[in-house]
Amino acid sequence: MDDSPVDSGPLYRVVMTGPEFRDRERITSGSRSDARMNATFISRDENGTICRYLVGVRNRGNGSRGRKPSNFRIHFCSDTPWRGQTDLNLNGQFSWVQHIGSVLSLKSGVAAARAWPVRVRLNQNDPTEAGPGSWSFGFYAAHEVLDSRWAEVHFPADNGGNLYRARRNIAPSGFEYRGGEADSYRNTWLKSTNTAEDDWSDLIEMLGVLDSEEELSLDRVREVINVEQWLTHLALMALINNSESSLNTGFNDDYCFYRGVDDPRFLLVAYDTDTILGKGDTGSSPGATFFGAARIPALNRLLRHPEIEPQYRRTLTRLLNTVFSEGEFNAQLDRSLGHYVPENVRGEMKSWMNSRRRAAAELFGEEPAPDGTTFVALDHEWRFEDSGTELAGDWFAIDFDDSGWASGPGPLGHEDDKLEVPLRTPVDYERGKVAYYFRATFEVPEDAGAATARVTHYVDDGAVFYLNGEEFGDRFRMPADAEIDFETLAANGGDARRNSFTFDPALLNAGKNTIAVEVHQASRSSSDMVFGLQLTVEDKPGSPGRPEIVVQLNEVAAQADGTGWVELFNSGDLEADVGGLQLTDNPAKPARWTIPEAAMIAPGGFYRFTLPVALPMAEGRLFLVDQVTGILDSLGFGRLPVGYALGRVPDGSPTWALAKPTPGEPNAAAPLGNPLGLRINEWMASRRNGPDWLELFNPEPRPVALFGLTMSDRLVQRGLDPFPPLTFLEGNGYWQLVAAAGLAERADQLGFKLRRSGETIVLATSNGVLIDAVEFGQQQRDVSEGRYPDGAVQIVSFNGTPTPGRPNRLAKPVDDGRELQLQITRREGGLRLLLLGPERLRVELQSSDAIDQAEWKPVVAVTLFDSRAEWLLPAQEKGQQYYRLLVLP
Repeated sequence: MDDSPVDSGPLYRVVMTGPEFRDRERITSGSRSDARMNATFISRDENGTICRYLVGVRNRGNGSRGRKPSNFRIHFCSDTPWRGQTDLNLNGQFSWVQHIGSVLSLKSGVAAARAWPVRVRLNQNDPTEAGPGSWSFGFYAAHEVLDSRWAEVHFPADNGGNLYRARRNIAPSGFEYRGGEADSYRNTWLKSTNTAEDDWSDLIEMLGVLDSEEELSLDRVREVINVEQWLTHLALMALINNSESSLNTGFNDDYCFYRGVDDPRFLLVAYDTDTILGKGDTGSSPGATFFGAARIPALNRLLRHPEIEPQYRRTLTRLLNTVFSEGEFNAQLDRSLGHYVPENVRGEMKSWMNSRRRAAAELFGEEPAPDGTTFVALDHEWRFEDSGTELAGDWFAIDFDDSGWASGPGPLGHEDDKLEVPLRTPVDYERGKVAYYFRATFEVPEDAGAATARVTHYVDDGAVFYLNGEEFGDRFRMPADAEIDFETLAANGGDARRNSFTFDPALLNAGKNTIAVEVHQASRSSSDMVFGLQLTVEDKPGSPGRPEIVVQLNEVAAQADGTGWVELFNSGDLEADVGGLQLTDNPAKPARWTIPEAAMIAPGGFYRFTLPVALPMAEGRLFLVDQVTGILDSLGFGRLPVGYALGRVPDGSPTWALAKPTPGEPNAAAPLGNPLGLRINEWMASRRNGPDWLELFNPEPRPVALFGLTMSDRLVQRGLDPFPPLTFLEGNGYWQLVAAAGLAERADQLGFKLRRSGETIVLATSNGVLIDAVEFGQQQRDVSEGRYPDGAVQIVSFNGTPTPGRPNRLAKPVDDGRELQLQITRREGGLRLLLLGPERLRVELQSSDAIDQAEWKPVVAVTLFDSRAEWLLPAQEKGQQYYRLLVLP
C-alpha cells in the first residue's frame, strides 16, 4: 500500500508477476525487443484512483533504450482505455527537460504531445533510482502517444488526417523528394494513422514542392504546408536550441507531420525535446545559430526566401516578447518544474535563456544601434578567393583586379557547428587549405566626421585586416610580428564568436575605400572556416587601436595534485573590476566557477584564480564569461603536460605558447626540444575490448611541440592526421593515442585504425619529412609490440605486459625478477641471437649434443652492454645441437 500524499505528484504503479518482472529486466539489459509483459496499471492523482488489468508493458526508446531509468510504453485494452487513451509513454531520462519542452511547445502554439510529471513504481521499486538522480529528480514524464487518439484530442474538428513520424536510422534518410513510389519513403517516415489505406501521395506531393529542382513557388508552398505554423515550430526549436538529431541540428529526425482532411496543409509536430535549454544528453551554446534548420537544403530554400526570412525573424521576435520574455519564461519554469526540480538547476536554465535572448537581440538588432553609421554591414557583398593557392602580387592593394573572384553576401564560409550568425554564402571548403581571401569596397561621405571607427568580426580561425592597401587593426589569432603567406597557420583555433577592435577614423578616405581580409586555418585538418565583418563609425570617443575587451585569459596551468589555476591579465589603461566574471570549460554551463566579488586588476596587472579541478590534459577548453555580454575570451588546446602552463607570450598578445608557470608575473616561454627525435614506441593492433592504440615517446629532456606534425598509416600519404594547435609532449614523456577509423574528434584520437594483419605507422612533419616509421606484421590478440628499451631500434613483443603511456617492460621471469628476452632469427650461414636484459648482466651460452645430456659445454660468455648482447651461431654440418643460457653470478 502506498500512502504518500497525492500533492507530491501523481503516482503510477505497474504490477507484474515475478517471472514477468524478471523477463522485462532481462530484455532491458541488452535487447531491443518490443516484447510486451502482462501487468496491472494503477494510477492515483487528485482526480482519484483508476485500475486497469491486462495491460501490456514494453521497453521503448532509440538511443536511450539500453540506459537507466528505462522508458516504457503502456498499452491498454481498446475496450477499457485509460482516460480515453489506449497507449501511454513513460520516459525516465531527462524527464523534466521533456516536460518543460512540451509545455513551451504547446504554449507557443506548436503541435506536440502533452507531457506531465509522475512518480512511477514497478512493483515496489522506484525505477528512477537505477539512473543518475539529475536525469529524473525522482519523476518520469508521462506522454501522450502520437496516434489517431492524439489527433482526436488536438484536432477534434479535423482528426482523420495522416500522421507521419520521421526517423533517420536507415539510409537514405534526407528531407528530400525521391520520386512517386511510396516504398522510397517508408524507411524514413513511419505512417501512424490510416495505415490500411497506405496512401502516401500527400507526403510525396509536399516533398516534391519543397525539394523541387525548379525555383521555389511560394503559392505552391502555401498550398501544401501551413507556412506560419512551420515558422513557429522552427523558431521555437531554435530558441530552445533543440540539440537532438532534429531539424534544428540539420538532421531529418525527431519530428512528425500531421495533415488534416479539411485543412490539407502539413503541420510540423514537436517530438523528443529532451536536449534543450542547455540541458539533456549534451549541453548546448546559448549563442548557437537561429538558422540551424537551414542546414537542410529544402528548408534553407524556404527560410532564406526574401519573403519568408523577414517573417521568420518576426516570429522569433514575437516568441521572445511573449512566451520567452524573461518574466513569462521564468514564471513558467517555476510553475512547471518548481515542485521537483532544484532551484539551482532552474536558475541555470534561466541564465541560459538570458544569454539566448542577448544573442537574438544582437542578431536581430534589438540592442540600441551604435551612435554613428554602418558602412559595411554583416550582409555586405564580398569578393573572395577560395582556391587555397598562393596569390600573385599585393592582393590587398586598392588597384588589385579581383573581377575573376567569386562573390556573395556575408557572412561566408563552411561550418559544421553552431554559429551566432547564419552563413549566407558558402565557400569552396576543403581540408588542407589554409588561407582564404576576401575583398570589398564601400563609400564614405565627405562629412562623415566621427570620434571612433570600429570593426566587428566573426572569424574562424585567424585573420589579418587591410584598409586601403595597408594592414590595420589587431591581427586576430595570427603570429604578431611574423610575415604572413598563404601557408601561415593561425596561432590557435577557436569558434567564430563576436570580436571587435577600434581604429582611427582618419584612416578612412572620403569616397571609395577598399577593405581586404585574409582568414587562416589553425590546422590543415580544420573542419570549418567562417568570415563575417561589420564596419561602423561612432560619434562617441573610443580608444583607437585597442580591443574592446581588455581583460584576457593570460595563463592556464595544470598541477600534479589534480588542480589547476587560471591567470587573467588587464591590458587596459584603467583598473578592471573582474568580480562576478565566470570561468567554465563548457559554454552551455557558464557559471561553473565564479570570481569573487570586489576582485580588481590594476593596469598591466594579473589576477590568479585557482580551479578546484584541473582542465583535461588532452582537448581542454576554457571560457571567460560575463553574465551580461557573454563570452569575453576563450582558449582551446590539444595537450597540456602536467607541471607546465599555456601562456600568452608576451602577456596579452594573441600568441599562446607552452610556458613555465609564472602566476602573477610576466609569462616566459618554455624551451622546447627537437621533435625529430620522437619515436613511435608501442602499439596494439588487435584488442578484444576497446580500440587499437599506439604510443609516442619523447626521448628529449625538454618538451616538444606536436602541432603541425602528422600521423598516418600510409607511407606515401603522410599528412592524413595532423595534431591540433597547442599540443605538447613533455620531456621523457609518453602519450597513448587511440586509433579508430573515422574523423578524429580529440587530440588523443587518430583518424585511422591499425590493421591486425600488419601495416606501417608514420610520423612526419607538416611538409612530409619523415620523423619515424614502424612496420609490423600479423598481430596477436591483446599483445602489444614496441621498442625495447624505449626508443631503441629493436622491436619486441610484450606478451601480457602492455604499458601504454608508461615505459616499456618485458614480462617478469619466474625466478629472481630480472627480465630477459632472447630473440633468434635465421641468417645466412647460421642463426643470429639477440639477448635483451639488465645492464652488465653476465651470461654463458652452453651447448650439448643431446637435451638430456648431463654435461653442457661452454660456447661463449658475454656481458650485456646497453642492455643487449648479440652473436652468430654457425650452421651445423650434420646432426642437431642444443643450446641453453646460464646467468653467471
